[in-house]
Amino acid sequence: MDQPRPGAALLAPVVAFGGTALGSLVVHLVHRAFAPQLVLALCSRPSCALDVALWSLVGGFAVLCLATLAGTVLAFRVRSVREALRTGGLVALGGTLLQVLGAVLLWVLLP
Repeated sequence: MDQPRPGAALLAPVVAFGGTALGSLVVHLVHRAFAPQLVLALCSRPSCALDVALWSLVGGFAVLCLATLAGTVLAFRVRSVREALRTGGLVALGGTLLQVLGAVLLWVLLP
């Protein structure tokens, strides 16, 4: 059985971290653009927008940590650079989708 290439094994968590950070930035910018309309439509108390913003930051940090951990764990199975890029990209996509789902749930549950 052939051993994983060290460069490929290091590439998966780096791609997972970078992709999730980029996805998190996009989610934050979209959230920031739509927040005023959502506050007017959904919030019944003044601290609602602050609650959602703080929990979004906490969730973004947690998703970033989880994506880095998942990329590191999955890197042990990587055999090639192409596989490392695919693995890191899928982890980043999953992390970004998890953050989008979290933002939607925050706007539904907190107000």
